[in-house]
Formats: sequence, structure tokens, C-alpha cells
Amino acid sequence: MNGALFLAFFVAIATIGVLTYRVWTLRQHIHQEAMNQFQSWRATDYEALKTQQTEIATREAQLQLEQWKLSVESTIRSDAIQRSQSVIIGKVTEHVVPYLPDFAFNPKDARFIGSPIDFVVFDGLDRDELQQVVFVEVKSSSSAALTKRERHIRDAINEGRVRWHEIRLDSSRAAALAPNAQGVWWKPGP
Repeated sequence: MNGALFLAFFVAIATIGVLTYRVWTLRQHIHQEAMNQFQSWRATDYEALKTQQTEIATREAQLQLEQWKLSVESTIRSDAIQRSQSVIIGKVTEHVVPYLPDFAFNPKDARFIGSPIDFVVFDGLDRDELQQVVFVEVKSSSSAALTKRERHIRDAINEGRVRWHEIRLDSSRAAALAPNAQGVWWKPGP
């Protein structure tokens, strides 16, 4: 009986050991599954929260942009109108300059070009006594500076890099340039 009791005791201990191991592995499995579900929930929740925060931030930024636009729109429009008026006044002034008292030449001798310089004055041409050819650039304010192109032209003139160039077309070439019966100045390509 001693042996049977020992065997029963041993079987009971082994069973307890096996059950303890099974409980431990089951707890580990349950813990791992809980962690996996938590991680999955956390990632999903994080992405949803991130998307929601991005949408809120975007809406807020758009709202702030619209508020900024409304607050500065009148300033921008006013500035654009003022600049446009300045340009128009400058263009009108350029055309009127030959008729102002400060213009040192006969207005009949002045030819408006507009770009890259404003006028070429053929001083004395109206009296058939050409004295000089003068290039004139008009600036509507004392602080206005010459553009890079205007400075290049001024420098070329001051350095004497000016010459006369004449082009003569024979009659066939001149006829080719004349408008055709339909009033077209060029010949269409093939």
C-alpha cells in the first residue's frame, strides 16, 4: 500500500506540475494575445487620431488663411491700384513731355519710341537744320533709376558706339513685302 500511496502521491504531484505548467503557458498565451490586441488597437487608434488631428489642423490653417486674405485683401488691392496708377501716369507723362515747358527741344523734332528708350530727338530737323540726334529717357520721379537696358544704351551712346545703317531693297523684294490682294503682308509657308 505504501507503494500505491507513493504512486498516487507521485501522480498527484505530476498532475499538479502539468496543470501548473498548462496554467502558466495559458497565462502567457493570454498575456501575449492581450498585448497583440492592445498593440493593434493602439496602432489603429493612433492612425485614427493622427488623421483626425491632421484634418483639424488643415481646417484651422485654411480658416486662418481665409481670415488673413480677408484682412489684407484691401491692402493688396489698394497697393495694386496705386502701382497701376503710377505706371499709367508715367506712360501718359512720357507722351506729354515734349509739350511741357521744360522740354529743351522742338516737340516736332521728337519721336516717341517707348522702349527701350522714350524718345529720339532730331534736333533742328523741323527747320531743316539738323544739329544733333538726342536719345531721351523720361523718368517721372527723381529717385527712379535707369534699367539695365537703358544704362547699356546710355553707355553705348556716350562711348560713341552709334552708327548709321541703311538697308536698300530691290523692287522684287519690296514687292514681296507689299500686302497681297487680301491685305496679308506675308506669304504663308508650305
